[in-house]
Amino acid sequence: MAGLPATMFAVVYPDASDPESEGPKASAEIIGDIYRNGSGVVMKSFTSTEEAMDLLVSLWIWKNSQGQSLTFQFHSKREPCQVTDLLTFLYTVPDSRDLLAQTMRAYPSLRQRHFIKSALLRIKEWTALKKTTPLQNLAVLVIRVIGLVQEFLEIPSFGREYIKADFPARALTMSLEFPGLPSSSSGSTQPGRIDPDHPLYPAAVSEKFFPNAPGGTPAYLIHRVVPTLLDAGLLDILVDHLISQPSGTPYPWHPWVGKDPAGHPLPVLASMCVSLPIRNSCRLAVQRISGEKLRKLTSGWYSQHWTPFFNDYRLYDHIWMHWFHAGDRVRICDNLNHHKKADRGIYLEVAKECTRCRTKVYCSRECQREDWVRFHRNECPENRRYRIERQIATAWPSHRDRAFYLSLLLHFVLNYEVGARRKSA
Repeated sequence: MAGLPATMFAVVYPDASDPESEGPKASAEIIGDIYRNGSGVVMKSFTSTEEAMDLLVSLWIWKNSQGQSLTFQFHSKREPCQVTDLLTFLYTVPDSRDLLAQTMRAYPSLRQRHFIKSALLRIKEWTALKKTTPLQNLAVLVIRVIGLVQEFLEIPSFGREYIKADFPARALTMSLEFPGLPSSSSGSTQPGRIDPDHPLYPAAVSEKFFPNAPGGTPAYLIHRVVPTLLDAGLLDILVDHLISQPSGTPYPWHPWVGKDPAGHPLPVLASMCVSLPIRNSCRLAVQRISGEKLRKLTSGWYSQHWTPFFNDYRLYDHIWMHWFHAGDRVRICDNLNHHKKADRGIYLEVAKECTRCRTKVYCSRECQREDWVRFHRNECPENRRYRIERQIATAWPSHRDRAFYLSLLLHFVLNYEVGARRKSA
């Protein structure tokens, strides 16, 4: 077994004079024979080496001169592709998953990018095949490939390439070409009814991408992915899923959270609108909802789910609009004694930011000097390290964001103390 991967590589990479040889297909068929007919010992031996994993990735990335993947060449003839089947199986097996992740981690960013783009290529090819052939289990194939790609998001360089490729939004957009397709062959196909265990294909894809537990999700995935999902139609998918449920359905968000009372996607999405890019995309998504759908969402049982989302979204939207009216003027001052100043106006055109740590901002040089002497010179070095760490994780809030949160806190305090009504946007 030790020499088998090397032998296969010789087949995968033939002489340049014959670039369209049957080498890749022959290699895939050999792997298929091992996969289908080999003993458990043989299969485990093959999948326990980095060389074997590298071979599988090479076959995954390979394309012919027409830009077609190896999978397409099998599936267009209604034949299974063992490379895709094996890769999407191995990432579910702990030992193989760890070895595959180790192999992926050792790759340069360019090869990781090719891996992600090869996944997108397969989704694109399957989408095209579904329109012309009776391709079975399109949704199952796509969801498995999405799971394979997401397995490596803990690798920083892979995560960056995932974002650059716009993988979530592009996959979600392609799923919308079949809005009524069940996500499983066992799912309900009755018009207007959704099997709670098997939602429609676009909803199942959105469930793979939407960070329903934002507290446990890397910040960069929330900040960079959610706006693109909204632009691609995430809110439309959530709305369509909700209004497809019979009135009174006890667990309308079953595909996302089962019977859990927390984590429903609409409230989670509303909470994310504290991020300006997400708020901007959500605002456009809300504006795209038709009047007919809005009338249904704001009446009866459906309003129990829509109205809390819309009220929270509208609150965040209103506060962001309030700050937009201030333009680029500074609206916060980090001098703890600012309130003691005779002139407490803080509407300056240019922020007086600490140039060392860039974590503090002041309304004037006077406030900056005073805070430096009393507090900030002792905390500045540690603040700088903290800011750099948070920026690397793309989780550093700007001064504008801090001003937004302070305004939001003020709103809640006033509402609690004097019952101040929410202002409409």
